[in-house]
Amino acid sequence: MSNPDALWQRIVAEIPSRHITGDIAVRLGGARRALHDFACSRLRIRYLEIGTRLGHSLAVVCCASGRGLASATAIDSWIENYGDEPNPGPASVLESLRRLGVDVDRVQLHRSDSHILFLDSAQLSVHPFNYDLIYVDGDHTPEGARRDLENVFPLLANTAGSLLVFDDAVDPLLDVFRDFVHDHDLDDSCTIFPSLDGHPGYGMVRK
Repeated sequence: MSNPDALWQRIVAEIPSRHITGDIAVRLGGARRALHDFACSRLRIRYLEIGTRLGHSLAVVCCASGRGLASATAIDSWIENYGDEPNPGPASVLESLRRLGVDVDRVQLHRSDSHILFLDSAQLSVHPFNYDLIYVDGDHTPEGARRDLENVFPLLANTAGSLLVFDDAVDPLLDVFRDFVHDHDLDDSCTIFPSLDGHPGYGMVRK
């Protein structure tokens, strides 16, 4: 397994952000640590991400999985100046990944509203694709977050250990995640981690 903190320092240095400072810049925290550990544990990984922005989480998975990365698909609207800082878009994300040594031929970026994109499975080329790891960090409204969860869960590979990670599971999105878990009878395979040390809470569901 790669050193998660050393990897995170490389990524933060390559992809600076005004939101990743202090303790958050020093340690790989919360959901991103879960992504890292999963990526390191698999010989082959197919990854789907909703909400990419500058590419930190995408870089964690791509770098941690190394040659085991079969594919990475990321969806983001890349809203200009999102979070009060430049948000230049897919070309910038791919360039950052290249500098980190990622084989970007295995990375597919979609500039789109995820809710719209999932209406056109031919455009996304998701079928018959199944993803070993899915990360949901997109629309942060309760309605939008629930739609993202409903859209991606059927794409989670039906193999033991496949993992869905839902970031920012704090009120009111924590209730969204809990309701989703309850409605799909996933309580036995669900883990919820509270906010800790400046990192938002997150939830995980395994198959």
